[in-house]
Amino acid sequence: MTSARQMTANRANARKSTGPRTQTGKTRAAGNARRHGLTSAPPLELVLAWLRVILDTIEAPPLIDLKKTERGRLALNLAMAEVHLRHLSVQNVRRLAEAEEPDPIYKCVELLEDDCAHFNFPKEAVRYLVRLRMREHKQSIARMARLHKRYTKEAISTRNRAFRAWVAWLETNLVPEL
Repeated sequence: MTSARQMTANRANARKSTGPRTQTGKTRAAGNARRHGLTSAPPLELVLAWLRVILDTIEAPPLIDLKKTERGRLALNLAMAEVHLRHLSVQNVRRLAEAEEPDPIYKCVELLEDDCAHFNFPKEAVRYLVRLRMREHKQSIARMARLHKRYTKEAISTRNRAFRAWVAWLETNLVPEL
């Protein structure tokens, strides 16, 4: 059991870690998710295509009309979640393709070494810079992989919640045919 003293200390620590406080910090933190594009809004055409599938119609109703009813909101949530998850899988393919393609500096090592010889610049310095750039590149790929994994998990759970809500609505509002 947590003591009163420990609870007071926990609350004091929690007040210290509330995120950015200055306007500069808030502005910078606001752009974190947009930097990599993994949380960008899904394309409207794909959402409408999924809505047609979910609602089993040829023409999807306008989004404003969908938000007025519970059925429309649930269908829209499911369509958005499905499109976001598919968008993340496409982003994963792109990320892997970019990771496989070597950074241009890797291709230019020999040229850099030749230039260093011409300008009397030590080759070890160039090799150090190349190794440093390679390490940065690998760290960037690893960071994107972690972010992608996190956002994919979130998208899967969002889709599962939306799907369960849609199925629950269908079960309560559709009359079974005998």
